[in-house]
Amino acid sequence: MTFVIHFIMCMLATIGFGIVFNGPKEELIYIGFSGGVCWIIYLLFNEGIGWNSVLSILLASIGTTIFCRAMAAYRRCPVTVYLLAALFPLVPGGRIYYTAYYMFMKDQYLFMHHGLMALEIAMAIAVGISLGFGIPQEFFGLFRKRG
Repeated sequence: MTFVIHFIMCMLATIGFGIVFNGPKEELIYIGFSGGVCWIIYLLFNEGIGWNSVLSILLASIGTTIFCRAMAAYRRCPVTVYLLAALFPLVPGGRIYYTAYYMFMKDQYLFMHHGLMALEIAMAIAVGISLGFGIPQEFFGLFRKRG
């Protein structure tokens, strides 16, 4: 039941993010769905299997990139419409905030800890997107909507 609540809340948050970035109105439900899928993939690896958060974020960003590319081919829309908002739940905003906070508080240990974790998460997202785009585009032609 908690996965359903997580999916719905993440879907609503991603739709809001899609509105802020002027996503096409007819694509907002699909944008929200892709964000929900992203968060569920992350939760399955992080809480379901128990892997660490950086590896879970890497796998979630790979899966989300592949999912968004398939959806973009099916809906005949640019992949960035879906992918930009879909990866929103994985962004390490809290870590970046605490990095700045501990920098101003002059706590070097916590500053470095949160800063390195934010950097690791950002790198995992970037590498995951790169690996997801490594699949040839011809594969996604199978998902293209007919007519």
